[in-house]
Parts: sequence; structure tokens; C-alpha cells
Amino acid sequence: MLKKREDPLSWLYDIEKKDINSIIQTITSILSNIGEEFYTLILTSKFDIFEILETLNLKNFTYKKKELGENIYSFNLTKIIRGSKKARISRFILFKHKTPNIYILITHEKYRNFHYDIISFFDKFYPKISRFFLDSNYLEKILHHLEKKLENSKIQVRHLSKQARIVQEYARREFEIEVKFTDRPFEELFQEARENDEWINYIEFTLIKPFEDDRKKYIYSDVKCKISRYAFFRCNKMFGFFYNNIVRDIISKVTSDIKILDNRERTKEENLKTKPVVIKYNIDVFKDKKQNKKLIEALQKITYSSLSIYHLNPYLHCSFNDFRDGSSYDIWILSDNKITIVPQMRSTYASLVRLCNFIFIWFREGIIKDFYS
Repeated sequence: MLKKREDPLSWLYDIEKKDINSIIQTITSILSNIGEEFYTLILTSKFDIFEILETLNLKNFTYKKKELGENIYSFNLTKIIRGSKKARISRFILFKHKTPNIYILITHEKYRNFHYDIISFFDKFYPKISRFFLDSNYLEKILHHLEKKLENSKIQVRHLSKQARIVQEYARREFEIEVKFTDRPFEELFQEARENDEWINYIEFTLIKPFEDDRKKYIYSDVKCKISRYAFFRCNKMFGFFYNNIVRDIISKVTSDIKILDNRERTKEENLKTKPVVIKYNIDVFKDKKQNKKLIEALQKITYSSLSIYHLNPYLHCSFNDFRDGSSYDIWILSDNKITIVPQMRSTYASLVRLCNFIFIWFREGIIKDFYS
């Protein structure tokens, strides 16, 4: 048995790192020695995250950090469990990516620590630190890119979570969430989701290779990878391959959406000119005027916000206020296939991402575009 000082995880959290390549090499070595899985999360911020983390004193969180290299730190995060004196400790690496406004977090911690401790900790710093989301179409695009890079292997889905609307008027629930264990190509599952008006929350897959044998057509690998709409992935093998390809695609999406959603407040424009964005659909969703009310119901689900409705039918006009950072928007339905969002005197990228994400989850996924494009 390895002694504590020989724990391979200390190679990641305690030893100096030059850059991402040295981090990838270290994780590859760890995975070859012990059976761990690693989460990778993409965060966005216009500020220096390492300085932002020093600005809040949180009752149930404390941390210690260690500099491993230029803009690379390891963290020991302690969370005090409310209602008890017990504490959980989580370790992670956080470093600044070469792309502006992007930070990468990597950890070996399990689901509970990752979701309820690490993510919960960073959510306390919203909107200065924010997370990102990926729609179903982009998740499928990532998988297509991955499969093209694989040699003689294909992606086979083993596990996914998807969500759909319940359309019956008598139903008490508006949505149903299905966690599905399967063994199918990802293209079939995404096509099925589109046809059934469903959207994907996360997808977990393995790799298969053709096997020339009368008894077996394919051989399955022991690779497991999970990608979530909330811009993180988890894998147990091939960390360098998944990191280089998935992170590249997510950063491409983040960079594109920052260009669309950032700097929209009227105070930055001459004569307080508005700079609207739209969520566009490939069908005439709002031809059915009942969908105006469905959108209102979705907006009312957004926490720490208020909604004022000025007009509902035949066109929709409402005002949305985000209490978490003071952003505000006018929201209009003036055509059958798009939602127009008009930022007012204050608007942040983080707030617009949050607003669009709620619309995608609780109403319908669409395509975010500049109003004038």
C-alpha cells in the first residue's frame, strides 16, 4: 500500500507545474497508477479570479491555496456542513487559460464534492465569476468532432439525462426528466431528442472498435467520459485527448457567445442606444399564442428576479430584472420564430447567459444571435 506521502494525487496538487502540458502529463501518470476520474470545468471572468476569491469571507467555506506555477494554483477547500461541526475537504487545480476571460478547474473529487462543494463555492462569486452552458446541438457537435479525431473507434452512449415538456393540461408537472441507460450511437439519440422536442442535460459514453470476428462485431474499451451542458466533463482515461478536444470546442463556443452577449448595456452606447439580442427558432413557435404564456411561466422560474408583464396577447412585452447583479431587460415577442431581448441601463454577460439558459431549459432551446445579424 502506498504511504500518504507517496500518494500519486500529490503529484498533481503539490508539485510545481509549468503549463497545461505538465498538468496533462501528471494526470496521465496518476490514471496509470490509480483508478480515478477527473472533472474539468470551464469558468469565465473578466477579472483575476485569484484576486476575486479574496474579496468574500464566506461562513461555511475556507480555503488554502498553493502557487504551482505562473497563474496555476492548487486549492484545499473546506466546507462546513450546516447543522453540524463536520467538514469536507476538496482539492482542485485552477489555472488561467491563454484565452482571455477563461479559467480551467481540474479535480479528482467525486460527484458530491464537485457539485455541492466546489461548484457551490464558485457560484457565491456570481456575476464576477460565472459558469457557461452548452445547448444540445453544441453537445452533439462536440461528439462529432471527437469521433473524427478517433482512429478506428466510435462513440457509444451508455448513459444520458434528457428533459421534455409534459403537454397534457391536467398534468401537475410541466416537465419530465429521463435518466436513460442505453447502448446506442450518439447520432441516433440526438435525432430522437429533436424529433420528440427534448433536450440533453448530460451524456456519458464509451468507445468501441470494429472487431473482425464471427462472434463479435465490436470490442468495447474501458474508457468512460461524461459531458454536461454546464461546460464540464469527466473522464477516467485518455485525459489529454479529451482535454485538448473538448476544452477547445467549449472555449470556441464561450468566445463566440461572449462577443454576442457582452457589452450590451445602454450606458455604453451613444444616446443610450439599445443593442438587442434574439433567440431564434427554426419553427414558428409563437404562431400558437399560448406559447407567450409558456415563456412567461419559464421566466417566472428564474430565481432572484422579478417580472413585469405589460402585454401578453397577441404580442408579448415584459420587463425582467435580475436581482443578483442589477441587470434588466425588456423581452418582446414580435414575430413567430424569435424572442427579442433588449438590455437596459445595466447588463452583464453573466446575467444574459443565465437568462438564456433558463429560457433554453424551461421553454425551448434556440440559437442566440445579434438582433442586427
